[in-house]
Amino acid sequence: DDDHLVLEKENNQFSPAMRRLVYACSMCNTPTGRISELIKYFAAEFNVMLSAVPVRSTIERMVVELGTWSDLQTAQFILEHPNLTLGFDATTQDGLHINVIYISSQSLSLVLSLQQLPGGKAQDYASHIVTTIEHLARTYTALMMTD
Repeated sequence: DDDHLVLEKENNQFSPAMRRLVYACSMCNTPTGRISELIKYFAAEFNVMLSAVPVRSTIERMVVELGTWSDLQTAQFILEHPNLTLGFDATTQDGLHINVIYISSQSLSLVLSLQQLPGGKAQDYASHIVTTIEHLARTYTALMMTD
């Protein structure tokens, strides 16, 4: 039927369009256990034919992959820009202490980590910064370095 959009799996992988649907649901804080159901609902509502819908474990893998790609891009940005500013900010929201670590160049700022911290002490901030940078380094090394 020409009036149906078919999101086929290609080589046993979900298409980029299906991944974008999953990412959009995740970005809107949809619980991973509800994303398949939501995609099926919208497909039926908008008369879109789906050959397959990812299950929860696949959705969770997709979301982790997206985070990994983000970490890799951030690490590459750091390596390509010698003059960056590293900063952090903290706030208490609904009784939770939230800390953000970011880097800034002259034209762009990137969030490296957004995390709930236990108490907001200097040691908490320092540990958060170090573990975040170490995580980026490990991710970059694992994906980009060869023997």
